[in-house]
Amino acid sequence: MTFDQVRPAHSLLEFFRKRLHREIAELGLEPPPREETIWYLCDMLGRFSRSEHLFDYFDGQYGVRPLALIYGEALSAPSDRQRCQLLQRLGELAIFLGAFLQERYRCPPWRAKRRRVVPGSREATRDTRRAEGAKGDSKGASERGVQSYG
Repeated sequence: MTFDQVRPAHSLLEFFRKRLHREIAELGLEPPPREETIWYLCDMLGRFSRSEHLFDYFDGQYGVRPLALIYGEALSAPSDRQRCQLLQRLGELAIFLGAFLQERYRCPPWRAKRRRVVPGSREATRDTRRAEGAKGDSKGASERGVQSYG
């Protein structure tokens, strides 16, 4: 990047807003996201730019708490307000981490195609039996490398 390409922004939120609008235009999203959605995403990105909003202190160190732990806390929250706050944090972290680490989780092209299975077909019955075996039959599940948490 050269100095000519640097564009000053008056705030981080303004930078994120301009960048999101540019990406939306380049992607040609139809319909484009509503302005409220863009504002929400920019606000979230602005908050997470500060380490104290992104990282939590747990197990004696700072880091991003595992999303499953946040979900567990939300399930056992003593009030609806706390549950909603924890679920909001869970959702925002999932969006942020998913966008930040998208290359890591990108599916190879040969795995991206979805299989269409006709209900009632032999293939659907086989898949159903496999899923039921993984849930109920601990011997069959362990042979296939599926862990049972029941």
